Amino acid sequence: MLKHTVVTALTFVLMTAVLHAPAVAAPKVLKFSCLEPETSLETKLLREYFVKDIEENSNGRYKIDMYPGSSLGNTDTVVQGLNMGTIHLAFDSASNLSQFAPKLAIFDLPYMFTREELAKVMDSPAGNKLKAETRNFGVQIINFIAAFQRNLISRKPFHTVAEMEGAKARSTNSKWHIFGLQALGFKPIPMAAAEMLTGIQQGVVDCMDIAISAMYGYHVYDVAKNIILTDQTNICTTLFTSAEWWDSLPQADKQIITEAANAYRTAITEAFNQSQAKFIRLLKDGGCDVYTLPESERNIWRQKVYKEYQHLPEDMLILFKELRAAADA
Repeated sequence: MLKHTVVTALTFVLMTAVLHAPAVAAPKVLKFSCLEPETSLETKLLREYFVKDIEENSNGRYKIDMYPGSSLGNTDTVVQGLNMGTIHLAFDSASNLSQFAPKLAIFDLPYMFTREELAKVMDSPAGNKLKAETRNFGVQIINFIAAFQRNLISRKPFHTVAEMEGAKARSTNSKWHIFGLQALGFKPIPMAAAEMLTGIQQGVVDCMDIAISAMYGYHVYDVAKNIILTDQTNICTTLFTSAEWWDSLPQADKQIITEAANAYRTAITEAFNQSQAKFIRLLKDGGCDVYTLPESERNIWRQKVYKEYQHLPEDMLILFKELRAAADA
């Protein structure tokens, strides 16, 4: 009888403890829009570093659902979603965001800064000032990432800047990409990526400045066998979020997200370096000649474009000088 009473009492105590135990809060689900497709290196590393780090370091308070391949819509739609609170995080190109914050287009200009200078520049007062541009349309930049560098692929060999003068170069529709190519001495011809192969094959353009991986992926090397490593432009991507949501977060959560973004930046920079070396080997195997433009020639180009940058609109010229000063400090 006593044993039965003790068991009943213990059962009652345990049930009471369970009923009165504090409920474990369900994780907050964050929708994350990603420009790149599921199979891309960027998406793989975003999952491995950015997403995983936030989920683990928040002790399960956040769960991130990632939507690659712009499956939540284009940049316009994503920015609307951020402002409506239906999307929480996003990964896109700085160039795409420049339709809202025109100064971000400065990343389309050649020889702005090296990949190594990017983190230093973006953590400077000038970099923070540039990040603040996006808050005017409700977006908070978490960080910028130098995704890849534009190099030249041409139908004929170029060994000096003088030899490139007046060559017809494929460009995007970005007015600043066009401006930059003109500053380098080219004759820019806007052309969609899907038209690049036929454009250079038919002689519509003589050359184009694209990523090493794109030279291989778009089979441009089938008809253009001369690659000139110039590293003239860093194409930048960015991780960003809603300014309103960001401002509502405790400082500890902001730090978790920022550190995860920085971990991704470090990982993707190393991965891109390895990837570029791999694609250069593949292009050489495909019969391409790979020539590194000497630093003396690059300096001629830098001096040339910096002279042309004096004709930028005043606000862009001021920004250029501030960013360069931060890089040189």
